[in-house]
Amino acid sequence: MNKRDMILSAAFELILQKGIVSTKIIDIAERAGIGKGTVYDYFKSKDEILLTIFDAYILNEYELMDKGLAEKKNTEERLLFFLEFKEDMLRRYGPIISEIPNLMGTQAGSALSDEIRFAALSMIAREMKSLKRIVELGKAAGELKDEDSEHFASYIFSATASHVAAHANEGKGFVQGDNELLCELETIYSPCENSEFIKLVLKGIAA
Repeated sequence: MNKRDMILSAAFELILQKGIVSTKIIDIAERAGIGKGTVYDYFKSKDEILLTIFDAYILNEYELMDKGLAEKKNTEERLLFFLEFKEDMLRRYGPIISEIPNLMGTQAGSALSDEIRFAALSMIAREMKSLKRIVELGKAAGELKDEDSEHFASYIFSATASHVAAHANEGKGFVQGDNELLCELETIYSPCENSEFIKLVLKGIAA
């Protein structure tokens, strides 16, 4: 493994353990077994390291998600695959994919570069694009109501995010939202089987 890859590997491990804010360049250097100055020989800043990790570890996952979705036969199968994808991403990349959105709008998050903010928003955009595609396929197959795809995608995004968060938070239940389609789901608490949950989500939008 060359020094650049050693730095990326060390940074990735530390961020998963400590989070983005708590991981410092000196920590990365020590984990990689090199001097702090050597890190700067390869990367200008921690933000550049983080962006490289996004490209190397995370964004490729969305390509795999789209390929997996293309193999599913109906809306229920696609939504279940999407939900399980989100859970797997949280398990493997939790601090990276959750900390940045949570930091936005806070004092600590003011130090985030525009590139890092864009990378975080691009993950949301990729998920929304995939959800809109799922909705449009479902509508074309007569499985979903012929209504606004953006609205349905937003509903599914909010519902699945709440479900995943509830699982990660030891079944403390859904966060409440203003979306009227979420009202039917607010009294349902995790742990809940993913397949059962998807059936509940579909109740609000099925044809």
